[in-house]
Amino acid sequence: MTNAASGLCVDVHGRSTADNAKVIQWSCNGQTNQQFTLVAGSGSNVFALPAVHSGKCVVPSGDSTASNTLLVQLPCSGASTRVWQLPGYGGGSSGGGNGTPCHASTCVQYNGGSNGVITQSPKVYLVFYGSQWGGCAGSTQTQNEGFFKGLGTGGERWSNVLTQYCNAVPAGTQTCPAGAAHIPYPSSTVFGGTWIDTSQPAPAAPGDDLITEARSAAVHFGASGALSRSIFILFSPAGTSAGGGYSWHTTTSDGYNVINAAYGEQNTIVTSHEYAETMTDLNAGWTTADKTSEVAERCGPDGNLNLTTGSFPVTSIWSNQDSGCAIAD
Repeated sequence: MTNAASGLCVDVHGRSTADNAKVIQWSCNGQTNQQFTLVAGSGSNVFALPAVHSGKCVVPSGDSTASNTLLVQLPCSGASTRVWQLPGYGGGSSGGGNGTPCHASTCVQYNGGSNGVITQSPKVYLVFYGSQWGGCAGSTQTQNEGFFKGLGTGGERWSNVLTQYCNAVPAGTQTCPAGAAHIPYPSSTVFGGTWIDTSQPAPAAPGDDLITEARSAAVHFGASGALSRSIFILFSPAGTSAGGGYSWHTTTSDGYNVINAAYGEQNTIVTSHEYAETMTDLNAGWTTADKTSEVAERCGPDGNLNLTTGSFPVTSIWSNQDSGCAIAD
C-alpha cells in the first residue's frame, strides 16, 4: 500500500514483530513488513489487516476510537477496533479460490505461453556438481533434502499457494477459471533423489555446462522421459561462480527445467524461491504485468515452514487470491 501523494509505503517500523510497534510510511523496499493481507471478518466488506512479517494487525493504538490516534500492530481479533471496512471492495472476501479478483497493483498475470507452468506432480532432483564436493555436501545437502522430502507430505500448505495458478489461459489473466489446467498439489513428496557427481571438477565459472550437467542428471535418475515434471537443482562447490555467481532458473528449448544454486546461494530460502518460480513461469507464465517480477520476487524470506521432515527457512509466494504474500493457503 502506497500513499498517493508521497509514494511511500505503509511500514511496520523497524520490521518489529512486537506488540504496539508503530505503523508508519517509509520508502518502499519490498520487505514483508510493508506487505499486508486482507482477512475477511464478519460483515460486508470488513477485513483485518495483518502484516505479512508478524501476523499482527494494523489497529488504532490502545484500541482507541478518537481522532488523531496513531496506528500500531497488535494481535488480530474480531473486535470492531481491529478490523477495517473497505466500501466497494467487492464481496467481503479476502480470497479463497477461483473467481476471486486480485485487488493489488502488484498482482501477477499470465503472459500467454502454451507451456507456462508445471501441470504434473513435480519431482525435484538435487545435483551436486563437481569432484570438489568430495562425495558429501554436508549441511547444504541435509537442509535441501529435508525441505524437498517434506514438500507434498503431511498436508503442508505452502505448496497449496501455487495451485491457484494455471496454464494456457489468455495473456493478462489474473484469476484462473476452474476448468483450466492448474498446478497440482504434489501427489507425494516432490523429492526425486540426490546425485553427487564427482566424475570431474566443476569449472571455476560454470555456464552452459550447467545445462549439460542437467542432461546427465536426467539420464542418471532415469528422468529423461518425464522432463515436463522434473526440476534439476544444480549446486556448484566452493571456489566457483556458477551462472554469473547468483541463482536463477531456466527452461531450455528441449524441456529441461534447471535451477542454478550458485555457491553462497544454496539454502532453502533460495531454493524454495527458485522452485516456486519454476513451477509458475516456465515460458511466458506468471509474472507482474511489466514482466520484472515473478511470484517469489514479489515477496521474500518469511520465517520457517514446518514440515514432517523438520523446519526450514523459506520464501513466501505471491498469492493473487490473497492479494499478498503467503506462506500457506
